[in-house]
This record gives sequence, C-alpha cells and structure tokens, in this order.
Amino acid sequence: MALGEQSDSIFSYDWIPDSKSLNIAASEQILPNENARVLCILDDGDTIDQIINCSLVLGLNITEGILVVGKQKLYLISDLYYDSLKKEVLNIELVPKESRDINIELITGQNNMATTESKLKSNIIHSWPLNNIIYITKKPFLLRDVGLEIMFSNRSSYFLSFANKKFRNLAYQVLNSHKNVSSLEPILAKVLQQSAEYGNHINSWNGITKANLSTKFSSIISSKVSLADDFYATNLWKSNRISNFYYLMIVNSLAGRSFNDVTQYPIFPWVIADYTSETLNLDDPKTYRDLSKPMGAQSEKRRVQFLERYEAMKSLNDENVEPFHYGTHYSSAMIVSSYLVRLKPFTDTFLLLQGGNFGHADRLFNSIKRTWLSAAVENTTDVRELIPEFYFLPEFLLNVNDYNLGVDQNGNHVNDVILPPWANNDPKIFIKKNREALESKYVTEHLNEWIDLIFGYKQRGENSVKACNVFNKLSYPGAVNLDNIDDDNDRRTITSIIHNFGQIPLQVFQSSHPSKPYENKIGILTPRIFENFNLIDSKNDTFEKVQYIKGTQDIAGKYIWKGHKFLDVELVEFNMGSIRMKLLSNAGLEINGIMFKNIHDCPITVLRKWKDNLFLTGDSDGLIKLWEYKREKNTIVLNQLSLLTCHLDKIVQIETFLENNILVSLDNSGYVYSWDMTSRQVINCFAQDGKYISVSPQSGCVGVVTTQDDILKLFTFNGLKYTELKLALKGKSVTMLQSLEITQNTKHRYLKDMDYFITSFSDLSVSVYQLYLNGKNWAIKVIPIPLHSAGTSHSVSTITCIRMILIQQDWQSPLNIQLILGYDNGTVETYSSFSLS
Repeated sequence: MALGEQSDSIFSYDWIPDSKSLNIAASEQILPNENARVLCILDDGDTIDQIINCSLVLGLNITEGILVVGKQKLYLISDLYYDSLKKEVLNIELVPKESRDINIELITGQNNMATTESKLKSNIIHSWPLNNIIYITKKPFLLRDVGLEIMFSNRSSYFLSFANKKFRNLAYQVLNSHKNVSSLEPILAKVLQQSAEYGNHINSWNGITKANLSTKFSSIISSKVSLADDFYATNLWKSNRISNFYYLMIVNSLAGRSFNDVTQYPIFPWVIADYTSETLNLDDPKTYRDLSKPMGAQSEKRRVQFLERYEAMKSLNDENVEPFHYGTHYSSAMIVSSYLVRLKPFTDTFLLLQGGNFGHADRLFNSIKRTWLSAAVENTTDVRELIPEFYFLPEFLLNVNDYNLGVDQNGNHVNDVILPPWANNDPKIFIKKNREALESKYVTEHLNEWIDLIFGYKQRGENSVKACNVFNKLSYPGAVNLDNIDDDNDRRTITSIIHNFGQIPLQVFQSSHPSKPYENKIGILTPRIFENFNLIDSKNDTFEKVQYIKGTQDIAGKYIWKGHKFLDVELVEFNMGSIRMKLLSNAGLEINGIMFKNIHDCPITVLRKWKDNLFLTGDSDGLIKLWEYKREKNTIVLNQLSLLTCHLDKIVQIETFLENNILVSLDNSGYVYSWDMTSRQVINCFAQDGKYISVSPQSGCVGVVTTQDDILKLFTFNGLKYTELKLALKGKSVTMLQSLEITQNTKHRYLKDMDYFITSFSDLSVSVYQLYLNGKNWAIKVIPIPLHSAGTSHSVSTITCIRMILIQQDWQSPLNIQLILGYDNGTVETYSSFSLS
C-alpha cells in the first residue's frame, strides 16, 4: 500500500461485528479476520495510515505482531498478522509457517508455529502519541539490515525487526516524519541528528545492504569518509563537555548496539586490572589494563598462543577457512545474560540459553577477580569485555531475588558476586571506583586506542591482523546473508553461531580515533565552594508561603528566580509555551483559565511536573494521579493516564529521577515508596519514618530525613542504603530537604562526589551534606553555609522552599552555585557562590 493511503483501503470489511460488543481479548472462535478488533483498539477519532508486520525484540523474547501508524498515535499489537493482498488482519496462529517470523524458532530453538486448533492468544497492545517519538534509528538484527529502534520522550525505547529491509525502510520513512526532535535537550538532539545522518550513510552504501557478501563489503567501506575529526559527539568529548561513559554510549548506538537486543548489547571496556589490592591507586598506570590491546593480548603468553593459531590456520591455505585469532567473542547473548543473571528479565534469558537450568555453579559469573583472570590471562576461550552496568548499577552484583545458584566445587553456595578487596564487599563502592577509573586521567588519554579496536580502523582488515584482533568471519557484518540460505537446518546452525559467538559492531571510524587530553576542572566540588555566598536578590513574590521556585533566563542568560504559592505555578512545555496552573478548589485545577473541577475526590495536596506535557497530583487520601494536558482546537484537554495506588495517607511530597523514570513519594505517615513510571508500578518501600525526601538528579541517590531525631538516610534509587547521619542540634529541627541540581550544560559531564543535599532548620540556618567515600566506608560530610542576611525580614519564621543549582550560563562562562530560599511570608532570596573556574 502506498504511503498516505486512506484507512478505508487498508481493510477488507467482509465481516465486521458490532464494535460495542467486540471483546478485545482473544476469542475461542476462529474469526475470518481481526479487522474490527484493530479498529476498536484505535483511539476515538484516529484513523489508520499504515500497517506493517514486525516483531518486538526484547532480550531473546521475540513477539510477532503488527505496527499500526495512525493519524494521532502509533500502535503495536501482538499476535496479529496483516495480509496486504487480501487487506485482512489475521490472528497470528492462522498464518502459514512460511509467512511467520522464523527468528523465534532460530533463536529459541522452539517451534512457534502452533496449529489453528490451539486457543487463540490475547493481544498485548502498546500505543504512543506520534509526537512523543523523538528518535528513530535503523539497526541490524542477526546481521540482517532489518532492525529499527524507536525512542520516545519518556526515554523508553523499542526494538523492532521486520521481514526484510524494504518493510523496515517503509516503517522508518513513515515514522521519521512524525519525530519531535524539539523535545530533546539541545546537546542530545544535535548528537542524535548527526548520528542519524551518519546512520543513514552507513545504511545506504549505494544500495548495497550490509548483509551482502564480505567480498563486496571491503570495497564499500573503503569509500566511506572518516568522521573522527568532525563528528559532533567526538568534539564534545574532546572538549570535556561529555563524559567518557556518555561518549561510549553514543558510539555504541552508532555501531548498532542496543539495550533491547541482547545479541547486540552495548560494549564497555575492562579498565581496571588490579583486583587483589586492599586499596586502589587510580594514579598508578599499573592499575589499568592496556587499552591498546584486545583482551586476548593482555597476557603475552596468551597473545602468542592466539598468534600461533592464526598462523596455523593461515598456513592451511584453504579458501574456505579464513584464519582468526579468537574462536569466541567479547560480547554475546550468553556473556550479557551471564553478567546479569541475578536480575530479571536476564535470568530468564540465561535459563533459555542454558536449556532451563543455571548449569554448573563454577561456570556462573561469581567473582570479579576470577572473571578478569579468565578473560585476560588464563582461558583461551574467554576474551569477554564488560557491559555498561559495571559503571552504574550495583544491584546486578547482588542476588536480590535469592536464586538458588548452586554450590561450587569448594562447597560454597554461589550467591552475591565476590568483589575485590578494595571494594570492601560493597557493590556500590565497586561501581563508584570502576566509574572513577573509567573517567580517570589514564583511561581518558588511552580510550581512543580501545575505540580503534572495537569500533574503528583496527576492527577489520590488515590493521586487525597486526593488532591481534581477528575473530570468526561469521561475526562480521556482511559475512553471511541469512535470507539466501534455504535450508532450515543450515540457517538455524548459522543463527546459533551468531547468537552464541557474538557480533562485531558496525564500524564507526575508518581512521585512527583522536586522543583526548585530560582535564578535570569541575570533577570535584570541595567544601570551600560553599564558604562564600553573596546575596544578589531579595523580593516578595507571593505574600504567602513559597512552595515552588521557578527559574527563567533573561536575554543575557542570567537566571531570575520567582516564588509561587501552592498550585499557582507556571510549567514551560516544549510544545505549549507557558502553562499557568492554579488551585481552583480543594480538588480542582484551573489551567490557563480553563477549569477542571473535582479531578480528585478529596483535597489535592501535591503537584509535581513529570515530563513534557505530563504532571502528577497527590491527594489527602494517598492517591497519586498522572495527567496529560494538551491543546486541542484552542482549548486545554486534560486526560488522566494512570492512578498510582499504594499510600494509605495524605501525599506530602513527590520527587523524581527523570533519567531512570523513577518517582519517589512520601505520605503523612512516613512511608516512602519508589515507582517505575514506565510500568507505573511500585518498586520499593525505602522507609516508614520519612519527614522529608529528595532525589539527586545526578545519580538518583535518595535522601530521607526521619520524623524522629531528624536523621538523614541516603539510599540508591533501588533502595540500597549508603549511610545515615543525625542532623539537628538541640533546640532546632529540620524544615526542608533538597538536593543539588545541575543545568543542561553540565548534565553529561562526569562530576565526582556530586550527591549534595541541603537542609534548612527552624532557626533559619542552612547546611549542606555531601555523600562521599571515606576510604572503604560511605560517609556524610557536613558543610555549614554562612548566610548572615538570611531571613532578615521580621515577619519570616520558616524556610519553606529551597533550590541549590550548579549553573553555567554557557560553555565559556564560569561555573557557580546559586542558592534560592523561599520563606513563609512570600520572600525569595537568591545567593551566589564565587566562580569555580
């Protein structure tokens, strides 16, 4: 069907029941087609532009279905199939085997072609407004150029596989016209824009697909230009505007890697080579692995063994046998799932690959030191690299789900991963040190050498031979075309090899990657930063208690802060301008003059902006509601998207960690819950004695001040406790808690020890508390802030709102910290620290 054809030509209407009586769940009856079912799924007023068969890929789970592009929304509906000739949507189990997605059987080894006599499946339905699409990229899947990854404004992403490149390109064309890049932050938008241009370049290759034979592949890439010197992200990295971690994520994305596809998971390097010392010396080059060499060449003895293997294979002079150094790979579905075996859904992926059991306990990922020695020194069948989780997620090192992982040969039960001595048996310390090493001077100055091996000019050809970096030819894009293999057994065998062995990333750089000189101007914020704050502005904005402080930039880039009373605030959205929200009644809102009555059944107690045109409200009964507001025909429409239920008392505070779609809420009884806002489900209960909460936007560190004794407790956003400290002195109590914020200009830079929390007290004093690693233990450092003019107005009795922000007006401007205090009489005071540069 041609792009833009009207919806009445999409379907054949030979059988359409009354839509009001149609059950969207599967029926026992075999229906002639499912057209009516799809029509009932559409939002009111929406029509269909395009239907394309696809499969949703998540780990090793592949779900067949249809992608329906409407005028307003995008729909992904499982277990349906669109017959474009008959213009019918069918239940997937009524479709002939030759029309089904063969990848399910090839990957899992299971026959997914059930008979029509089986009970028809219910349909899982995903839907998104089209204007929530912010990025679309073409990606390979099982070395075929048929993948597509879609990113949405809530930072969720979905990986789709299509029957062939033609259908993938059609989906890309249709969806690309709807993406809303303006909803992205400026740096990310520009990076992704250039990434998309580069991605289109390497996906076209003069009409030759990436799945063509390797004999054609070499001539194609020789004509490609090097982007190392003018690639925007590389320049950002070289100028210290983004961290090593963030840059590696960009390069992985360009190379076709995805968190959604376990066969092409992002690749990160081992950087530390010392897993025996009691303390870790990050200033000593001997602490690090040699980033100029692949893992197989870290040990000279093992390097010689691999060189001998290559020469022996080469001496056979067999045109059907291409020599290689390594018979295994540095990244594969098994490697990824073995690292993450303690966390769902990767546990299920591991069990699927292992035939349903964990296997021998001694073969499980159970020790950092043992894994390093295996991959770098001892084992000629192990050259694995790491995954990003080694640099940000301590939970994957813990057996949080209490799986029975067996007993090793020494009689020890396999449980949590055994950490090196310098980590003090604390996975949070291991992750912090590993990330600190990744951003260190040594790694920064040598990271380009590792990029050359994995994503660059030493990845293939003669340069890879010289670098001892040649892998089995079936792992390289272009080495085999699965579409040209007719025999099912041969196809299954090759797919199994690709799966179990691993896939070389797409080559991003064709010449030597530039190095980066190390500089770290703001990596460490020392207590002296807080020793001198000057009052730069004081005004009365509300004449009532300040409960929200909003900042705007004037034409010179200077931040101006204004206080608002409860539910009398402005929220600036990417597509709607400035939105004014006021409390209409105890349970109603007025948005830009439009009244919405009784949106709760009891008084609204909390308002919190979420993302884009979404916000949250909490009420006195403990209910939290997620709302979407949008403009339609010159008016505001308000839709309730979700109801979050867990609290049994009045909601008193809602905080967010946007990077991971996490919400943290506090009720009047002291219960603190975290929520996954992708699934809208509760995750954890942090505390039952909370008085105030705050979430660090840098790391998601959650601060909780308790009702008894004003104790500050700090947790990871998944609930692992760091430490605690009693705050209040005799005669005063804590009145507010907030964390240090950062502006967009510093968001993707590495900022060491940036979990700062600020409290105000009943005597109008304020203090800052820094989470840091004191040797092998977590500690909280107290930093008093002298503000001699604070609350000078005689009517001030309490600080009711705080914001503390690390600010850089633009890239060339110096950095400083601004502290904004709101009081119960409506006064707002703004303080500024001295320059940090």
